[in-house]
Amino acid sequence: MKILFAIPTIFKKSRFAEHCKCIRRLSEQCTKLGIDYKIVVACNGIASEKPTFESWLPNDDNVIKCYSPAKYNVSAAANKGMELLTDEDYFCFFSDDFEMLDDDWITK
Repeated sequence: MKILFAIPTIFKKSRFAEHCKCIRRLSEQCTKLGIDYKIVVACNGIASEKPTFESWLPNDDNVIKCYSPAKYNVSAAANKGMELLTDEDYFCFFSDDFEMLDDDWITK
């Protein structure tokens, strides 16, 4: 199974730890379950938050960073993920503040 997750985000400096935790946890669960995945994190147009996003290193080859200049436009940011869709079986819009509490939620 191949999944592409699109996470539109403002990537606020004040919520940096929460954003990173969400992305890391999603990556960990996919890896644990043997899921072929890509996570596209699309920052949407907030100039004051762009340096935080640009300096962030996800340390995961399956996490792709992109920037959408459309300020506060979640749809435009999510569409950045769609542009990278290739042969995945599933496409999932994912909020940057989701917290996965169940270790196998993705299989349900």
